[in-house]
Amino acid sequence: MDEIRLINEYETKKYEEKQEEHGRREKLRDAEKAQREIEQAQQEAEAQEATYQKLLEKARQEAGEATGAKLQELTNKVSEFSAKLDEARQKKERAIARAQLTKSGFVYVISNIGAFGEGVVKIGMTRRMEPMERIMELSGAAVPFPFDLHVMLYSDDAPALECALHQLLSQRRLNLVNTRKEFFHGVNLAEVKAFVEERGLSAQFIEQAEAREHRATMASREHAVDGKRIPPKFAESPFAVAGTA
Repeated sequence: MDEIRLINEYETKKYEEKQEEHGRREKLRDAEKAQREIEQAQQEAEAQEATYQKLLEKARQEAGEATGAKLQELTNKVSEFSAKLDEARQKKERAIARAQLTKSGFVYVISNIGAFGEGVVKIGMTRRMEPMERIMELSGAAVPFPFDLHVMLYSDDAPALECALHQLLSQRRLNLVNTRKEFFHGVNLAEVKAFVEERGLSAQFIEQAEAREHRATMASREHAVDGKRIPPKFAESPFAVAGTA
């Protein structure tokens, strides 16, 4: 029995280390991809800045020599190029700021009622410039339906915000063994909203999941097939809580 216990402890430790390493690699891949996106956004903004700077200088030079309708046309172009130049500079400044803030990112709350039932959410974070790309990745072949976004929160210290939300819901983890699995059951979005507002953050919360493909699937199962009504066969989640969003 002692030998069996030791073997079990050894195998359990190996499994935990493997899961931790997998989690570190996943976060590293996301951070590396985010860094590449930030650098690309900065380069594109710098290229746009240079282009609109040249166009603006040319339009100003031509406007100085024009009269009448041509002058009005060039004046409009000067205003247009000036606005676009300001926009390109702002994009570059945002990209530079994101690169300097190594902990900045987005914390998201998503659900998938077709896969996990009502009241189950995933709370994670990403440093992507386009955070919805991460949600699309999670909605890949591993789940039968796409995830629905309930809120996307930007923070200068996204890991700390994510950790705080995980601690808030720690007693409602679906997987109590592997904390890398960021799913929680019996969650009412109102408490999440109240929690983030207490921390001085504000964002638009979408309480009702659209779950378009899931609802369309359930509706199609209600339709008659060869004259027979086919009722839904999906069981309700054992974690569903009445009144949750």
